[in-house]
Order: sequence, then C-alpha cells, then structure tokens
Amino acid sequence: MLKMDCTHQIPGGPRLEITLEIGVGGVALHGPSGTGKSTLLHLIAGLQAPDTGTIQWKDSLWFDDQKGIHLPPQERRIGLVPQSPLLFPLHTVEENLLFGRPDSPTLKQDEIIAELGLNELLARYPAHLSGGERQRVAMGRALLSEPQILLCDEPFSALDPDNRDRSTRLLEQCIGQLGIPLLLVAHRRTDALTLVQTHRVLIHGALQEESSQS
Repeated sequence: MLKMDCTHQIPGGPRLEITLEIGVGGVALHGPSGTGKSTLLHLIAGLQAPDTGTIQWKDSLWFDDQKGIHLPPQERRIGLVPQSPLLFPLHTVEENLLFGRPDSPTLKQDEIIAELGLNELLARYPAHLSGGERQRVAMGRALLSEPQILLCDEPFSALDPDNRDRSTRLLEQCIGQLGIPLLLVAHRRTDALTLVQTHRVLIHGALQEESSQS
C-alpha cells in the first residue's frame, strides 16, 4: 500500500493538495490537461519533491519534509511509463528493455517482448523508432524491471487499437503475476476499466470521486 498526503505548488499551475492510497486494486487518474496528473506521478517516483507532506510505501518513508527524508528514484523500485517515453539514446532497444532487470525474475522476458511486438526491433536505437514503438519499449522496460509499484502516464496514447488491446492485456497479466499496485493516468476511461478498481478525477489540485467531474 502506498500512502500519499502532500501539497505541492506547480509553477504557473494549480496547487496540489493530495491525499491518496494505492493498493493492489490500483487507481486510475482522470481529469483535464494541465491539472497536475503527470506531476503527481513524478512526486511519487521521486523525480520531484513535494513542498510538504509524506509519501510512504508500506513501512518505508519515501518523503517526509519534517524529517528531511527524500528517497532518490533509484531506491524506490518504481516502474514509470511516462507520457513521452524517455529511452537511453545510445543503447539498443534490447539494452533499454533489460535495464534494471532483477537477477531472479518472475516475468518471462521473451513473452513480454513478443507480446509488445518488439522482437524485430531489438537491435535498433531509439532514434529509429516511431512514437508507438518507443511507448511499447518504455512499457516493456518498466514491466521487466519488476517494480513494487507501476506508474503509467497515458501509456496507450500513441498506440493503434490492436497494440492498445494487446498492451492492456499484458499489463493486466503482469500486474496480477507480480501482485503490485498500478496508478494509471488515462484520458480514455475505457483504457482503465480492466486494469483498476478505483477511479479519481484531479480538478483544481484536488482529487474527487469520478462522478464529481461535471
């Protein structure tokens, strides 16, 4: 269980006041553009620090402004699939996919690569990939690292319908195998229906029940 109780002022944007718990059932985050959904993921991942509050994973404090705790991203074991995939440009697709792979993995590497349609791309470099291909590589890398929590920011936005369906099924399967929580930012509610149990809307810096989006 991840627990977050934080405030954070986005420069030129809203002030986030977030109280959130993410368990194995997962949470989908919806809302208009510019409301801070991506920033919320970055705060959990450790890429940014909140202004105040705490972020806790099980019994481990990842952030506490009063105690001066800010655990760096590499120590949080988070799988992050950003909206704009950030791949290592000087490494091949295969090297990107295997970055952070545990020594004793649970998930089958060959099955994930095949399901994402990446077998023919393993020797390529990111500069020679399409947007959808980069997005699939970023998803594969996050899954193959076998994180303790998975954060996905519009992971299907650049995918065609067939790849979107295959990727959704793969995410569902891997999350179940690993028994991990998922925080999914999704513009399309249908992308989240089979993956999470709880839906929230971020409006004016605060989380609301999905029915409050009107």
